Amino acid sequence: MVLDSDSPKEQSVRVVVRVRPMNEKENKANTLPVTLIRGVGQRQIRQVYHFDSVYTSYSTQCEVFETVRPLVHEVMQGFEATVFAYGQTGTGKTHTMEGEIVCEEKKGIIPRAVEAIFESLGEKGKYVSSAVSASYLEIYNEELSDLLTEARCGEMWGDAADERGVYNGRSSHADGAPKLSLVEDKGDGKRRGKGVYAHNLSEHEVCSAADVLGLIARAQERRRVGETRMNKHSSRSHCVFTLTRKNINQSLLTLGRVISTLRDAGGKDKARIPYRDSKLTRLLQESLGGRCKTVVIATLSPSQLAVEESASTLSYVEKAQGITNKPVATSFLKYLEEQAAEAEAALARKHTQQAEIVARAEEAEAARDTAVADLAAMTAEAERLRSALDETEAERRGLAY
Repeated sequence: MVLDSDSPKEQSVRVVVRVRPMNEKENKANTLPVTLIRGVGQRQIRQVYHFDSVYTSYSTQCEVFETVRPLVHEVMQGFEATVFAYGQTGTGKTHTMEGEIVCEEKKGIIPRAVEAIFESLGEKGKYVSSAVSASYLEIYNEELSDLLTEARCGEMWGDAADERGVYNGRSSHADGAPKLSLVEDKGDGKRRGKGVYAHNLSEHEVCSAADVLGLIARAQERRRVGETRMNKHSSRSHCVFTLTRKNINQSLLTLGRVISTLRDAGGKDKARIPYRDSKLTRLLQESLGGRCKTVVIATLSPSQLAVEESASTLSYVEKAQGITNKPVATSFLKYLEEQAAEAEAALARKHTQQAEIVARAEEAEAARDTAVADLAAMTAEAERLRSALDETEAERRGLAY
């Protein structure tokens, strides 16, 4: 890929807040809502936060997706884009990002974005033959796992699963399965690097949104699920920082330090940003302060039971609004144009070579024709001389008698 020569423009990270409805436990506890959107009319507000968009418990999956729909267009223009959800366990991150892929109304951001991307690919005839691949990475206790490989199932766990399919043992890599590791590809002056990526992570070629949704469904079945105090069915690996308290804090603190340092540094002195202190922040390096267009979606419980966690989440993501990225597009069109120009130049060279060969062939044919004509003339001359010689010989014999 070739990078645009234009200097990238700074762009702030966008932050969106979504408040889910009260759940059964909160309703039974007769708790009061502690989150409200400006304009509702209530007076007593302990803390005010300002974000790019705020969605209430009545907001639909479609409405939330519209917040990130512009990223689909920008991805098609060659930009990288990131959407990640942050929030307390059980506030709706998985619902927001994935939802129920078999139900149109409940589809989350990922399946909707995939469908929009393939719809856009279908509309752009020149892109129809583009190769598209998908991968699905899980971070669990600072370990990386591939959710789309066969070795990712139960044999990767030390203990057996219970009747709900929940594994309680420690994770380990199956025999023969390639170990995943984070690698940084910085590229060079002519080639844009991949940035930080998971080495040995499988990539699966997909031809349609249905292919991608099938991979997502497969990954959902294999994802590690653990029971927590707040949500029995919440995917702990989706929020990698909810499994082990020590590692949870490490990931959260590192992400917090990265966000705070980026905001305070104002995009300068990247060398002191602690990206490498956790795998999560290394993977998000381009998304936070890098060349990517990023939207953060904070999910909240409206209940007063979670007021401290909600306030912490809002304070956390509010800092992210101070981060500026410098999105850079991979000039895919320019790349294709250059490839086409190279192909045309190669074709022109072939035509030139072919013309030279034809010219030489024509010259050889002309020389052959000339040689044939000369040979014919020489043969005719030889015949004439032979006839003259025969006549002379006849005359000589006549005189002799």
